[in-house]
Amino acid sequence: MPDGVPDCGLAGAPGRFALPEPASGATRDPDAARRRDLKRYVAISRHMVRDSAVQVDRRQSLYKIDDGGFYVAVSIRSAKVEDVSALVELRMANAEHHVGLGPSVHRRPDGDVVRGYFESRLRDGQDDLLLVAEMEGEAAGMAEVVLRSAPPDHQILIPRRTAEVHTVVLDRHRGRGVGRALLAAAEQTARDRGVEFLLAVIFAPNEDAVDFYSSAGFGDHGLLLGKGLGAG
Repeated sequence: MPDGVPDCGLAGAPGRFALPEPASGATRDPDAARRRDLKRYVAISRHMVRDSAVQVDRRQSLYKIDDGGFYVAVSIRSAKVEDVSALVELRMANAEHHVGLGPSVHRRPDGDVVRGYFESRLRDGQDDLLLVAEMEGEAAGMAEVVLRSAPPDHQILIPRRTAEVHTVVLDRHRGRGVGRALLAAAEQTARDRGVEFLLAVIFAPNEDAVDFYSSAGFGDHGLLLGKGLGAG
């Protein structure tokens, strides 16, 4: 831990942490202190995720959650078989959200089929490409890194190791930094797999997702057009 930055229980369970008091004799400007310490904590969380993704199971990121100067610890780790029920809830919540955005494009998958998919995927142990965010004792969100196959030699695309990233956060935990923590961990996980380019494939009307990924440095990358051909 760098000098001047309190431990705040990083090795313990996620929780709420008060900002440190200013040094004796220092000007007491709470707003300035909060701004300064917020920058410090965000910088630390990014550094931890960027430099030690292989230890992501034991690392936590701190994010401000209210105007009272408190922070919340979000634990980011690889998914394991015990997370299946939570992962099903997240997948179904994501489906419900997308059906609301585009009912002609999206569907609600069968819950048992979703459960079977995650059980099969996690049966042999944890999955480093499937990340879970824990907050206040529950799985608040997940991120999935999907590796893409390299283009065949006869195609014109420059071969680059590419992956897609998908993030989901439960409504009750949105706006608290969970998505940003998940995305930062997913980016580092992708780097560790040799990924050079990360894609976020978003349904155009999903403006919240467009804003979220754009704020994290994602930019326009082509345009996908479609046309329904009907039954005959």
